[in-house]
Amino acid sequence: MRKLFIAFSILSAFFLMAAMPAQNVNNKAIETFSAIFKDASEIRWRSYKTFTDAAFIQNDRRITATFDNAGNLIQTISYYKEDKLPPMILNRIRKTYAYHEIFYITEVFNSYGHNYKVLLRDDKKYYYVNVAESGQMSLMQKYNRADL
Repeated sequence: MRKLFIAFSILSAFFLMAAMPAQNVNNKAIETFSAIFKDASEIRWRSYKTFTDAAFIQNDRRITATFDNAGNLIQTISYYKEDKLPPMILNRIRKTYAYHEIFYITEVFNSYGHNYKVLLRDDKKYYYVNVAESGQMSLMQKYNRADL
């Protein structure tokens, strides 16, 4: 049992160190960030070997912006509530899921396009729906609610 605990501790430490961000923030990423996200607040930086993340708040949205080592913005992920959803996407969701509450939205924008991951709920289930910027929608997963 002791050997198992030691092995688990070593593996845990290894994975934690691999996931830990570097201490220096890429100056090119900071320059790009400052030019694009002028109204950002509560900024937290994480630098890794091949990219840098900035997590921050802007326009009542939690956002994570990812930059490559050349300072290019390669992805943004935004987290927000229904009131920030674009009208076309909101209308598409409402037509298909009229009796469901839009609980939370994760918006991903990168070289693959603009995507919305929407968490809906009703009296019994959660629904994880993917909506492309074109309005094409697909149900990804359905869960029984454990919070009832």
